Amino acid sequence: MTNPATRRHWQHLVLVSLALLLALLPGAAAACGIPFGASLPAEKALIIHSGGQQQIITTVQLENITGAAAVVFPVPGVPNVDQPAGAGELFGYLEEATKPLVEEVERVVWLRGNQAPATGGRGVTVLGREIIGGYDVARLASDDASELQTWLGSNGYTLPAAARPILDAYVAEDWKFVAVKLAPGAAPGALDPLRMTFASDEIVYPMRLGALADSPINLQLFVLTGGRVALDGLETIFAGPVQSLSPVPSPAVAALLADAPYLTRFDAPFLSPASISGDYIFRPAADNQPFRKTVTIVRDVSPLQAIGLPGVIVCLVLMNVVALAIAYSFKRYFDSINPDKKK
Repeated sequence: MTNPATRRHWQHLVLVSLALLLALLPGAAAACGIPFGASLPAEKALIIHSGGQQQIITTVQLENITGAAAVVFPVPGVPNVDQPAGAGELFGYLEEATKPLVEEVERVVWLRGNQAPATGGRGVTVLGREIIGGYDVARLASDDASELQTWLGSNGYTLPAAARPILDAYVAEDWKFVAVKLAPGAAPGALDPLRMTFASDEIVYPMRLGALADSPINLQLFVLTGGRVALDGLETIFAGPVQSLSPVPSPAVAALLADAPYLTRFDAPFLSPASISGDYIFRPAADNQPFRKTVTIVRDVSPLQAIGLPGVIVCLVLMNVVALAIAYSFKRYFDSINPDKKK
């Protein structure tokens, strides 16, 4: 018969393994852009805003490819696209430098039970087309959503019907588009992130296309600007000056973080597509108070584990002293009521 403690141990390992697998599985759609013939894993982006210019450095890892894989990103201004030095190590560093603090709390459990565990057409202008680090990148402008859809379709970007009204709105607002696919000969999977740079008075992250996702979105955003920022609906994980980050970044990553002094991190690991009603517009926070999330891990222990061996010894000594005191009290009581037995 399996020992209950061993069974709980294996149940815990299974649950942890499932959680890790779920975290690694790619989603069917991402927030900033919309993929075609592929899926995107958990989306990460660094948003840099300074002097009326905004940069979005974002992961574009096309996976689960079926046919021609591509992704389209809407942006509010005419974009430049490149692949900056250090981008490949950027998000690994940011996750490590801004990770939550972990504190462990012990909970004494007396009785353990079961626990649940190409070319532009009419209405479309091709602003530029380049091969950048394994990507074929087209930068587009359009004043006609129907023509934009035609151009995208003829170039391998087949839009779902539900995307049409969203593109209509972006075109009406004079947004531009970055269409990305793998360059000929490039292997799918992890390529270094791309950077899109454009003019913007607001700190904005395009989210409307995320409403088309058919499963929760795993979103992680880092915002680098003059001070701490806030956004309703996203949890703040970290806020603080870039100079306070530890460990010290490599020179290449430090160069990417040099345009503004303050970093705020937001996580939305299970963002519901139904909750997305528009693009994310970040606003200045009430103050620049540094912050780091603390995660509390509760560990169940038995009373003996809680007090430890020294505590057990002390308890045994005290229990013996109490027992002797009680026995002596009883002896004196019986001696007092039976004086003839005192010898």
